Amino acid sequence: MYGPWTLQAGKVLSKFQLMAESPCSNCYVTGIQYTSKYVNGTEILTTDGIWMHHCVMSSLTRAKSYTPLGPNILWAGGNEKPTLRLNTRYKYGLDWPMNFNFLIEYMSSVQEDTDVSLAITFEYLEKDQPEAEKYRDSYLIWNSVGTPAYKNGTYDIVSSAYVVPKSGVLLHGMGHMHDGK
Repeated sequence: MYGPWTLQAGKVLSKFQLMAESPCSNCYVTGIQYTSKYVNGTEILTTDGIWMHHCVMSSLTRAKSYTPLGPNILWAGGNEKPTLRLNTRYKYGLDWPMNFNFLIEYMSSVQEDTDVSLAITFEYLEKDQPEAEKYRDSYLIWNSVGTPAYKNGTYDIVSSAYVVPKSGVLLHGMGHMHDGK
């Protein structure tokens, strides 16, 4: 659990957590899922008028970086609460750094301040376990349309082209859509 933080009524809360507590050391993270919770432990639902706009986990210390956004993005999503699972078919994981950061943004349409927390479930395999010898590192490629200006009506925005730097296996794919006005 990370937090709690106070989300003011009808406002946006942006929080950058530098050097968040890692789930493990010297390990492969093979699965990640997160959700938002009230301080009493119940899950926050969009029908409650509160939602997570985004959560981005990153690391400045991880050696690999195939992300054009700067710091190495480890995992990201929003209120769609994506589940990352890297070892269902092949033996892959994220070579998890000793320290990671996350940036979250919560939105509120309710009339009262609310304390919110971020609950992250990590599945991992310590590298000193015999099974870990079969695992390989994986990484995220982030392809984005950026932050386009709001327009009325229907329109298309195309993401930038991305050339895969070497052959590999696509382990997971997902989309993230921002709420409209």
